[in-house]
Amino acid sequence: MIENQENLESHLTELRQRIIFSLIICLGALIAAFYFSSAIILQLEKLAPHGATFFQLRPGELFFVHLKTASYVAFLLAYPFLLSQLKAFMWPGLKNHEKHTGNIIVISSPFLFGLGIAFAYFLALKPMLNFLFGFGLEAGLVEAHYSLDYFISFVLSICFILGLSFQLPVLIFILAILNLITSAQLTKHWQIICFGVFALAAIITPTPDPFNMILVGLALIGLYGLSIFIIKLFGK
Repeated sequence: MIENQENLESHLTELRQRIIFSLIICLGALIAAFYFSSAIILQLEKLAPHGATFFQLRPGELFFVHLKTASYVAFLLAYPFLLSQLKAFMWPGLKNHEKHTGNIIVISSPFLFGLGIAFAYFLALKPMLNFLFGFGLEAGLVEAHYSLDYFISFVLSICFILGLSFQLPVLIFILAILNLITSAQLTKHWQIICFGVFALAAIITPTPDPFNMILVGLALIGLYGLSIFIIKLFGK
């Protein structure tokens, strides 16, 4: 009884320490990201259609744009460290094969999240923004003056959504490890799943043109195929 109580207190102490350390990491990442937020915003503005100019509608809007940008970047920077803290806390209670699985998740999840953001920035966002923000410019219906807050919020949201979408292999891997799905099931129902993937791509992409939907859909299907290959390697 006393030993169990001591173990519980020890776990709670460790949990508190790791939460405090995680908060320090997040704060440090936020400060660093805020310091470079101007350069990041300038880089994101390059995605806008040629000749676009930006303005702020409300006092303090530019400050909150910097803070919003820094928050997204800080999450991306801190994410691997937060996962490592979670893994370290759970590590003593895991079996050897569970530790191996945990290592795979901790390494692959941040990598895939970053890959999704890179996919958004280098491939998906440019045609989206050219369509949405450039629509009507050639006809002279409007001039290219954009709210900086709305533009940055849109770009960061698409990056974050695609970063989450690229977690698909991690999700499938976890479900396979838990024996909830198998590679045979995923292969058998590939047509239904591909339809669902393209439906998801249509929801993710805010433009009505098929190019963006196909681009995102093919990327997710590629990740789906990679997931089947990976869980086959683990005999699932």
